[in-house]
Amino acid sequence: MARFADDVADKGGMAADRGPLTNAWRQAADEVRAALRHAEENLAHVTGYFGHRDPQPQHTLAIQLGQAARLLAAGRDLLQTHFPGGAPSSSWSAAVCSPQVNQALLNELGSWCCLFSPVADQLSIARPRPKMPYPIRENLNAVRRRLMAADLTIRWAAERTPVTASDRQLLAAVPVHAMPSRLAPYAGETVPQLCEGIAVSAERLRIGARKFAADAQWSPLMTAASWHWTATAAAITHDACGIILRSASEGARHFGVAAELAGLVYDASVVVGDVRRHWLIAAEAWDIVTTDAQGRVSPIVPDVSDMLVRAGRLAFANPAWTPRFAHRAPPRDPGDLVADGPALVAVITAAHHAVDGLAQAADSDVQAIFGAARGGRLYQSPLTLPGWEKALERYVPAGQQAVDRLLDSYQATARAARRAATVLDAVARAAGAPSVYLSMARSAHEPKTYTTGDLAFPAKVSPARASSPEESRLPARAGPMQGKVERLGISDKHVRLRAALIDRSTDILRTEVELALHARRPAPADAAEVPALGLERPPEARVTGPAPRR
Repeated sequence: MARFADDVADKGGMAADRGPLTNAWRQAADEVRAALRHAEENLAHVTGYFGHRDPQPQHTLAIQLGQAARLLAAGRDLLQTHFPGGAPSSSWSAAVCSPQVNQALLNELGSWCCLFSPVADQLSIARPRPKMPYPIRENLNAVRRRLMAADLTIRWAAERTPVTASDRQLLAAVPVHAMPSRLAPYAGETVPQLCEGIAVSAERLRIGARKFAADAQWSPLMTAASWHWTATAAAITHDACGIILRSASEGARHFGVAAELAGLVYDASVVVGDVRRHWLIAAEAWDIVTTDAQGRVSPIVPDVSDMLVRAGRLAFANPAWTPRFAHRAPPRDPGDLVADGPALVAVITAAHHAVDGLAQAADSDVQAIFGAARGGRLYQSPLTLPGWEKALERYVPAGQQAVDRLLDSYQATARAARRAATVLDAVARAAGAPSVYLSMARSAHEPKTYTTGDLAFPAKVSPARASSPEESRLPARAGPMQGKVERLGISDKHVRLRAALIDRSTDILRTEVELALHARRPAPADAAEVPALGLERPPEARVTGPAPRR
């Protein structure tokens, strides 16, 4: 119990600037901590005295106290799983540190003090053999007084800021922070198995996205290809969840569910499906920006893939559905998806988990992208900048405009995903779904807004780096591609410049091939009689800028 009080006092969930009512709970936390520590010191004298006596058969009360101690330790360990090493590491960390959870936890401590103080009083008046010394009785009396004082202090704080039922419910809903094992989808899964698999994948996504977002400033696992693929998969998943909820609302009306609940499910399907376009806009933002590492190597890609496949198999009438054109199928029959009340609750829970997991992944993506920009890991092609026809670098550091577009699209996506998750919170409460606790963790965590004003950018991002007029000048004679553009009568100067750049790149490639072939030829016997070819790598073929790692 004293360790619980230490946790509440040390985490600082109730800040001192929140007003006088919260200050009452802050004062109560400090006084309860001191009282329980004093009671612990007195109990140490008692247990030290009886530890030298002959062991007696365990009493029923001793067994019950031991069980209570183990359960309290297990409960504290559960809360500590959200703070490995003392640092918050889960989506529930903010909820565990919130004033609501701290107040509910102190209120529980008060009830435990009220239960255990009579035990100390009973032990102090007992007549064990040999007779208990007077100092030991005084130690037990001190324990009783300290427990009663802690209980009264918590009652005093509760009168000023009452602990509500929702506060106690939030404390009871805190889960263990542990990565569940992956459940890969397989052919022939039933509707309950698909729903269970979606919940597991969503939990893995929540934990993984938050864990790896903190490392995006340096980690090569966070790549543009991974973000682009995840955003595209999230768009398809939201579309599938919208279809699932729409079919569930139709099936619910068939077996007599209240029209109000069926209407809520249908309205949620519209909101959830609309998030798809936000994810597609976020995916398109990666057409301009890239990272210094390449490949779909993010650890969350398998979890997003599993959730996508199972959501599609719930939505469409194809048990082997995958996001391929060859596997397209009509929506699943509503009667097959939802046949009774428990099936409706299971489907709502699965959609709730999927949408909530993607909403938290979007929040983590915003943080990760900002970290990658701060670490200088974002690049863009010079073809997207003015003066691209003079570019010699393959990539240049991403400019403020490109990073702004990327961050704005992801933050808009995160807001839309949170709105969809909030709508499903109301549906879960109305249906009595077990996923209702997801809203509690989300309400205790307010996402941060990121702007590029906090980042440092070059004064002017220019891809041009020509050392002489000869290097920057385009060929005077039109090449094959430029000549074809001119014959087609295209007058757009940008198209002509692109065609000229393609011709120049072709010439560079041809020169490099000739160099490679010349290097492979054996030297003749009389090398002095062979004239030097004089082939050098032209300046246009140099890559002087930073290039992403492969």
